Amino acid sequence: MAAYTGPMIDEALSALRAWRAEGMPVALATVTSVVGSAPRELGAKLAVAADGRMAGSVSGGCVEGDVAEAARQVLVDGLPQLRHYGISDEMALQVGLMCGGEIDVFVERVDGPAGDILSALVERVEQQVPVVREVAFERGTVGMVTADAVLGEGVDAESAREALAAGTSRTSPSRFVEVINPPPRLWLVGAGHIAEHLVAFSERAGFAPIVVDPRRLFADQPRFSGVEVLPAWPDRAFAERGLRPSDSVVVLSHDPKIDEPALCAALTAEVAYVGAIGSRRAQADRADRLARAGVRPDRLARLHAPIGLDLGGRSPAEIALAIVAELVSVRHGGSAQR
Repeated sequence: MAAYTGPMIDEALSALRAWRAEGMPVALATVTSVVGSAPRELGAKLAVAADGRMAGSVSGGCVEGDVAEAARQVLVDGLPQLRHYGISDEMALQVGLMCGGEIDVFVERVDGPAGDILSALVERVEQQVPVVREVAFERGTVGMVTADAVLGEGVDAESAREALAAGTSRTSPSRFVEVINPPPRLWLVGAGHIAEHLVAFSERAGFAPIVVDPRRLFADQPRFSGVEVLPAWPDRAFAERGLRPSDSVVVLSHDPKIDEPALCAALTAEVAYVGAIGSRRAQADRADRLARAGVRPDRLARLHAPIGLDLGGRSPAEIALAIVAELVSVRHGGSAQR
């Protein structure tokens, strides 16, 4: 399997930047309001190129066709549209949401200053910088705000920074203020076969993987050419880069010299998730060694081990899928029940 080199940020924004680089006109649709149950979240995006290519989504498929038609019209006349979708009326053959909720979708042509703003936004998010995007419904994207910079004209920087501090997007009758956070980092300790699949699955699920392995024979493999690889001891890499509360750490090397210092560092830090591969017996022995190394019982209790949800699979790809399933469940507070 070749290493996955797809987007680490929103799929529609990544495609938008690539299509603009080709000189292709692009329209961007964004969910700016959600009431009740809806297939996609506030800020979900669909990019539509003039040649018909599409990336992303604003619903589960029930309104995509209508939004794409609106995007094509916006590409022709340049006039933004704010469209509302509610419950589907099958008898009248109207487009709507089968789930019973309501959404507003704003469609704009992205070129000129708006395109430059969005390209700069993508770069900042790739640099792990939280960003606020401001959209004026009569004009389209008007600006971008970070903790230390404002780009664009007509930006309400004070409101944007309030949204950034709260970490919450907000909608008014005239404007959408969208908080875009960088994808959470996923540290993969051990550059083996499972890590190769985890890179692909985790990026698709919205994580930014970093592979760490001091063994150059593993770290220098071309299968990881599309992702950052650190040929370093993981505890030292954590100390140099710093672990964040949004980070997750997955330990895969099967080598106690590598795994256990990494686990000591991760379990004593404030991170979102720590998991380790291995059998239940191996985990019990490892827990004893970690306790003797000074890891407190309450910190040991945070370790997900054996790692992953019980999907029953045993191949490297299936194990990677089980791990990503658990990461997603933990990130969203899911029950992991059928």
